[in-house]
Amino acid sequence: MSEAKQAVEDGKVLIKEVAEVLDEILKRSKSVSDMMTQVSASGEEQSATAEQISKNIENISAVTSQTASGTGQIALAAEDLSHLTQNLRDLISRFKLAEGAYVTSNLQDRRLIKK
Repeated sequence: MSEAKQAVEDGKVLIKEVAEVLDEILKRSKSVSDMMTQVSASGEEQSATAEQISKNIENISAVTSQTASGTGQIALAAEDLSHLTQNLRDLISRFKLAEGAYVTSNLQDRRLIKK
């Protein structure tokens, strides 16, 4: 009977040790689960950030393209203006003023003044 009593006591000790080990396993499993949740959340954040960066690069590309197009249009307009200026100079050079006469540069009073 004392052997049976000792076996029961040994069984109780083993059960207590197994319960402690199972508690430790549960704690570590929860810790691993929490880490996996954090890694998953970080991955989602990185994905969202990468998507935003991609959209920003597309916007920069569009603005760059628009700027290049606008610059080309400005260059064409400047070239046209240069031609118009030259044409205007050619037309003005055909006018002859009387000796000593001049044209005022006042916008409200544009008339030929003779001395």
